[in-house]
Amino acid sequence: MFLLTVFLSISHGETAREVYNIFSIGGFILPLGIWLFFQHRFPKTWQPNPKTGQWLKRISGASLGVYVVHEFII
Repeated sequence: MFLLTVFLSISHGETAREVYNIFSIGGFILPLGIWLFFQHRFPKTWQPNPKTGQWLKRISGASLGVYVVHEFII
């Protein structure tokens, strides 16, 4: 998506924002691809080691705040 944005921006002479739109096809395919990658990469019985588990708990605690605030930053 980054390269497509650069290409369209150069060809239009201004920043192309339509590629990163949440309602665009890229806004659907990219999250779907990430979800499928992790779904097939880790088996359903996967359990993280204690250090990774603590890290995941810390990250997951901040995820809602990042989700809510990111639109204002963009």
